[in-house]
Amino acid sequence: MEVNAVHPKYPNVFKPIKLGPVQLSGRFFFASHGLNMVHAGGNEPSNDLPFFSAERARGGVHLMIQSQNVHGGWGINAVSPFPKRNIESFRVTADKVHEYGARLFAQLWYFW
Repeated sequence: MEVNAVHPKYPNVFKPIKLGPVQLSGRFFFASHGLNMVHAGGNEPSNDLPFFSAERARGGVHLMIQSQNVHGGWGINAVSPFPKRNIESFRVTADKVHEYGARLFAQLWYFW
C-alpha cells in the first residue's frame, strides 16, 4: 500500500468538506482541550501558541478547535479572548494557521 493511498473503508478522509460557511480542505481536526499556553498566572496566550498551532496545520490538520475561557480575569491559566489586549495574540495565531490552509475555531467555556 502506498503511503498516500486512501483506505477503501474511508474514501472521504482527504476530501474537502463545508461546515456551515467554512470550507475545509480536508477532514482532520484537532479537538478542543486545554493547552495551558498562557503567560504565567494569567490568560494571555503565550508566544508559543501561534507556533504550536502552525505546526499542527503544517502537519495536515485542517481544523483546530481552541478552548477559550470566557471569564478572562480569573487567572486560571487558560487562554481567553478577554480582555481585549489578548485579541492580537489570537489574530497572530489565526494568521499562522491560515498560512497552511487550515482553519481555527474557538470553543468557549466557563466555570459555574
